[in-house]
Amino acid sequence: MLQPSELAKIATIIALARYLSDRNTEHINSFNSFLGALFLVLVPIALIVRQPDLGTAISFGAPFFPMLYWAGMRKFFIFLVISPLISVFCSLDPLWQQNT
Repeated sequence: MLQPSELAKIATIIALARYLSDRNTEHINSFNSFLGALFLVLVPIALIVRQPDLGTAISFGAPFFPMLYWAGMRKFFIFLVISPLISVFCSLDPLWQQNT
């Protein structure tokens, strides 16, 4: 059975690829470009998190950082964003397990 989130994953990747391909290398390293790309990924994640399905929500975010890297974003900027997210996910996992 095909879940709507499976189609949304493909649509999110295509939309993010289109957004990143429209930016040149100088603009991809700007904070505004990052926020635009993050918005494209966070909207479906927020909808999925409302359901108790953390695995699907994480799978939406998984291709985000490699796509930013392939688009030309600096490694240091990606590291600055990933490191706090790892801390947040580690702290949320016990809370998530208690609520489900």
